[in-house]
Amino acid sequence: MSTAVKHMTRPERFEVTPVPHSRIRQLHKQFPPREGELWWPHTAASAEEVEARLNCSVLAEAAVTTRAGRHRGVIKILTWLASVPGDTWQARWLASGAENIRGSRYGATASWADLPVEWIAGHGRPVRHDRNDLAAGLLMLLCLDVIRPQLPWMLSRAHPFLAPMMAKLRD
Repeated sequence: MSTAVKHMTRPERFEVTPVPHSRIRQLHKQFPPREGELWWPHTAASAEEVEARLNCSVLAEAAVTTRAGRHRGVIKILTWLASVPGDTWQARWLASGAENIRGSRYGATASWADLPVEWIAGHGRPVRHDRNDLAAGLLMLLCLDVIRPQLPWMLSRAHPFLAPMMAKLRD
């Protein structure tokens, strides 16, 4: 037999001790932030090689329409990024300015997707399902380790499929 408790006492709050600025400076000197890498095998792959990796067995499990949207999104992003200077997809991603546009989690109205959408429209390409395709394509490029947005950018995103998809594809 269980009993219902109507009121419970709150757990004690933990006191957070602020870290002195001198200690923070010391830690930054001891452990300087690392620069993001611009080259690794998957970011240096050709568009055709990236596209071929979309056919892996884990991704093939998705519905036909899901796979089609992912494929369109990857192609749209890679086509856009190919117009940006850089030797790798990562270098182009950083040069595109998309990294500087934070997500909508904090009420931002601009989106990284505005950049490729404007480029697609400006180059006379059909603009169909662009934002959905781009979101699906970006998810694939992240999970396939083609681009690696920096932590501040990633923390401004709220993508419900990122962690489960990463676990399937990368872990």
